[in-house]
Amino acid sequence: MRFRCHTGHAYTADTLLSELTESIEQSLWSSVRSVEESAMLLRLLAEHLANSGRKEESEKYLRQATQAQLRADLVRQAASQHEHLSISTVESE
Repeated sequence: MRFRCHTGHAYTADTLLSELTESIEQSLWSSVRSVEESAMLLRLLAEHLANSGRKEESEKYLRQATQAQLRADLVRQAASQHEHLSISTVESE
């Protein structure tokens, strides 16, 4: 069985499945990095606000940073458990 993309590239089922799962894994790790960067920025902003005597605002940013880190942890867990699939790995189950 072969698959073709809209530009005409041909893929076997095994190659397509493998490339798709690799792409998913890359996207998940990219998401982890992005969310962790937002958490770091939020913490830095919170620190700046705290040093400026704006404690109440600082606490809001810290809460958002904590939530962002929790989201990053969830995505990291999904990325860590992501299985790289191929026809042979599916068939061997």
